[in-house]
Amino acid sequence: MSPSTTYSVSIAGIAANGELGEATTLNATTKEAQLPAPMLRATTVTATTARVSWTAVEGAAGYKLTFGDATITLGANETAYEFTGLTSLTDYSFSVAAVSATGLVGASSTGSFTTAEAQLAAPVLLATSVTTTTATVGWNAVEGAAGYKLTFGDATITLGANETTYEFTDLASLTDYSFTVAAVSATGLVGESATGAFTTAEAQLVAPELLSTSVTTTTANVGWNAVEGAAGYKLTFGDATITLGANETAYEFTGLTSLTDYSFSVAAVSATGLVGASSSGSFTTAEAQLSAPVLLATSVTTTSANVGWNAVEGATGYKLIFGDATIDLGANETTYEFTGLASLTDYSFSVAAVSATGLVGASSSGSFTTAEAQLSAPVLLATSVTTTTATIGWNAVEGAA
Repeated sequence: MSPSTTYSVSIAGIAANGELGEATTLNATTKEAQLPAPMLRATTVTATTARVSWTAVEGAAGYKLTFGDATITLGANETAYEFTGLTSLTDYSFSVAAVSATGLVGASSTGSFTTAEAQLAAPVLLATSVTTTTATVGWNAVEGAAGYKLTFGDATITLGANETTYEFTDLASLTDYSFTVAAVSATGLVGESATGAFTTAEAQLVAPELLSTSVTTTTANVGWNAVEGAAGYKLTFGDATITLGANETAYEFTGLTSLTDYSFSVAAVSATGLVGASSSGSFTTAEAQLSAPVLLATSVTTTSANVGWNAVEGATGYKLIFGDATIDLGANETTYEFTGLASLTDYSFSVAAVSATGLVGASSSGSFTTAEAQLSAPVLLATSVTTTTATIGWNAVEGAA
């Protein structure tokens, strides 16, 4: 017999003489055949979804999908279903059965799946601290992370759950670098990554090596050795800042005050404007030479001469030179008498003011001639007389003309 088919049966009695009696007809319908169980296909899962599917069942007018406490009714052509809002890394089971046109639920197939592990969120990067050769990077801790994977160039660095900073060392100055960091779960699943970049600081140029300073009373010429990589120099003098070019390794300060202490500093400057280490120097301007004394009139005799000059401002004494002799005089001694001289003789002298430090100023030169010595009186000789004449005589006087 066939399922879902109606059959009729007539029953009649037979008399002894072989005659049939009145017949009774019975009608009966066979039960509907249950549809076979669907054949499940592979399930596709993510952390929060699962897509299940099955082969179509011949004769199915729909499908009944059971998932936990939920029953989902699907049409004849719906042979797949996606579960959403699931929990990651969780086991689930389901069953599906074909339903006939009369509503008869066929045999069911049961399946199960485990949702994928949820990928951890990308770390939030913090500010990077850099020097010329190092960089310290950091990030906020990611919930659920069992560690972190840090990628820098060709290197992969594995860090623990509590290691949310890392210092890169031995870097090149003024160079761009990039890195990525991702959280890693307890199962080893690498989460989303965050990418960061930084530029190392510029290396500070070395301090210039100072050379000797040449000074006068009102100027000073300072210099230094050239610094490799310098695009210029910054020279600081008092409140003034002087900007110099790469080839300017000397500078002359002018308009200075004599015998005064000064200081300065100089540093190389890079092409980016970074000021390097500085060298500090100092100097003292030379003492200003005192002016030459103004000579006064000289008073002479046959054997002496009195010379004089006006006082010089700032003088603490005077140096008087007369022949081979040097005579040191005090600040108030502005006259001097030469004695023991020869009469009618030319002489010369010079005089200069001397400062408190012993610096001899400009000199003034003078000259004089001693007076002529008076001839001595002739010595008279005996006089010869007559009545009308007298002859007198005297010894010759030396030098008499």
